[in-house]
Amino acid sequence: LVAPTFKILIIALTVWLFGAISVSGSILIQLLTTLFATIIVFGLLYRAGPTVGWDSRYKINDWAKSLWPFIIISAMNIMNAELGIIAVGIMSGAEQVAGLRIAERIGQFVLLPLTMINIIIAPYLVRAFKDNDHLMMQTITSRSAGGAFMISMPIGVMLIFFGSFLIDIIFGAEYSGLADGPMVPIILAQLINVFFGPVGYLLLLTENEMVVLKIQFTALVCGIIMMALLIPNYGAVGAASAFAFSVVVMNCGMAFMVFKMLRINPFFFK
Repeated sequence: LVAPTFKILIIALTVWLFGAISVSGSILIQLLTTLFATIIVFGLLYRAGPTVGWDSRYKINDWAKSLWPFIIISAMNIMNAELGIIAVGIMSGAEQVAGLRIAERIGQFVLLPLTMINIIIAPYLVRAFKDNDHLMMQTITSRSAGGAFMISMPIGVMLIFFGSFLIDIIFGAEYSGLADGPMVPIILAQLINVFFGPVGYLLLLTENEMVVLKIQFTALVCGIIMMALLIPNYGAVGAASAFAFSVVVMNCGMAFMVFKMLRINPFFFK
């Protein structure tokens, strides 16, 4: 909540004082917002953290070694999100890039409930895993997936039917025609993401990060192949469809491994 609230305040103050925001000004606002939020988070972490000193109980080397799979996973997430933009820019031009970027931003509204729920349930999943409480893990998974989907589904439906109106208001009427096509497959892809629930978090938080890494790599390769096939003929719509296919591959793979390795039904229904 800190970062967007602070950003809105700075934007409002800038517009009030100067009447407009330049590109460099918007980048500066982003940097200031990130810096401010980071300082706040470090302060909260310091207050909530343990009071013991820096001693031998902290296994720094072990923590450092465990970081690299997560770094690669984060990099693949970024690549999966941005490769479509780069490919469309190379094969189809700037207008198609603008439409795809806006469609991606609109699609984030659908994914937001699951993103927020994942942050909340993460410590409870870890605790249940350490306590070997399979029933609690299943309960958290089912309820979080069901709750997120119940919120995301109406958002997705409204965006599919009224997304053009929202784009007109936020980005301008000239962009609605560019974003309408890729918006639908991206929204459907994010609904699939939410439908499968916190499968990625389940694997990451139960010491199966290497499994996540392999599945994400497979999904990334599938997405690249689909981009090469679809973007030359369909532009931004092809890139959005390739992204949706990659999301399906990734979630199906993770859901299968969650059921196989953890014996947990990843869906909100039995």
